[in-house]
Amino acid sequence: MKRDGFLPVRWAKLNRAVLVVLFLVPTLVLATEGFTPSQNPELMRLIPPPDTSKVAKTLQRAGTNWQELAKALQQVKPEYRPGMIALISPLRSVDLFSPTAEVLLQEVNYAYKARQELPWQITEEEFERYVLPFRISSEWFIPWRAELYGQFHSMVKGTSTAIEMARIVNRWVEDNTEVQSRWGGRWPQAPILTLRGRGGNQVSVTLFTVAVLRSIGIPSRLVRVDFFGDSPGGTAWVEILSDGQWLPLYPHHPADLGDFGRLNREHPRAIPLVYADRKENVTAHYSPMGTLKVAITALDSLSRGEGSIDLSVGVFNDGSWRTVTDRMGFSFAPDSTGAFQIELGVGDYLAEAEIDKYLVFLKRFSIEKDKTTCIEINPKRWEYTEDIYDSYR
Repeated sequence: MKRDGFLPVRWAKLNRAVLVVLFLVPTLVLATEGFTPSQNPELMRLIPPPDTSKVAKTLQRAGTNWQELAKALQQVKPEYRPGMIALISPLRSVDLFSPTAEVLLQEVNYAYKARQELPWQITEEEFERYVLPFRISSEWFIPWRAELYGQFHSMVKGTSTAIEMARIVNRWVEDNTEVQSRWGGRWPQAPILTLRGRGGNQVSVTLFTVAVLRSIGIPSRLVRVDFFGDSPGGTAWVEILSDGQWLPLYPHHPADLGDFGRLNREHPRAIPLVYADRKENVTAHYSPMGTLKVAITALDSLSRGEGSIDLSVGVFNDGSWRTVTDRMGFSFAPDSTGAFQIELGVGDYLAEAEIDKYLVFLKRFSIEKDKTTCIEINPKRWEYTEDIYDSYR
């Protein structure tokens, strides 16, 4: 007799078995072959006490590849070991599972070599944060430091300042690379592929420029605007550290090296937020700014745990409203003032608020230079700008 649903049930059981195998087997492998500090006392003795816990956690996260990382820590020159620790400790999982000791040693050796050949001194923090890291953004990692050093170090030999070196690199990038959006789609490619292909999308060329500057010892970082308020998309460029000050470098505009006003001239009232390395808000360097202050009323129900409120701020870009701030969860305690404050570039925005994923507030507002724009949100009252609401329905 045919049993209804028998085949789907069998397939469901099979799928569950496959999932168990996929998740359980790697777990067992990591458990049996992973790093254990107590079983590797000689390695741990090489690590300074302030870093032992950090290094141990990194090696444990590396799974079976911990042996390559350990080999790099053991074989690196003692004077370079702080750099090796600084390089591997913050690595994400995707970067811990693949690099060999040979690759890591090459990265550290060439980074120190470039630093030692600089005509000026940079601090340990500047070196470890803006020269040593081989990953710049979300690009796929393919070792690049040795090849870029070999090609560009001779070009800058004889220069004495970061500005002079950066200008040479800037001109080379302008003359020898091409930006085409079809290359790589949205995602950036590895800097070494940009070198060999002499081009890529805008972010790829920008990452390549950062990589070249780091390969010759100049502290540099990626800077970007995700969405403009007056045209589709955003843009990315480079900042270099010169005499303790970050200066902008635009890969295909060497004449504008150090010009903070270039972006605002092209996009007045349309630069919401500028981030360096996705961590530091540097909008004030590139656009006049004002303040948005949001006051949340009727907090009593939220403070009792009956709901949570999320606020986002967006700009109109490429036919729709794009969030320029990540979703910011408000955690309300009984003593909360109910106010939230953020600095934004001047321009026109949309504020959106949700309570437990239900939209309760949708309204346009403007930010003006050196002024504070105040918005009041009542979680118990729906409020919206009619033309915006019509586009959401």
